[in-house]
Amino acid sequence: EKAADAGKPLSDASLTQIVRSALESESSLDPRKIDVENRNGNISLHGSVESDEQREKAARIVGAVGGVRTVVNNLTVDPSAASGGTGTKKE
Repeated sequence: EKAADAGKPLSDASLTQIVRSALESESSLDPRKIDVENRNGNISLHGSVESDEQREKAARIVGAVGGVRTVVNNLTVDPSAASGGTGTKKE
């Protein structure tokens, strides 16, 4: 099924889901704190991450997704956003 769709541009909803899945596959990122906006392949990232390294990694991951034209990285660095597995999640 995917091979047949290879030549067609993805819908915004499909591309957004692929981008979210790519972010979820990176264990050092917390995808619940990253919002993805997509307009015709132009992706904007909003939310917070724990470090500059994570901010850059998120943009790299999104930029590597097929169908993404541009990435606008509006993520902010918030060291207190750490979800270090201690079970003290703020929700």
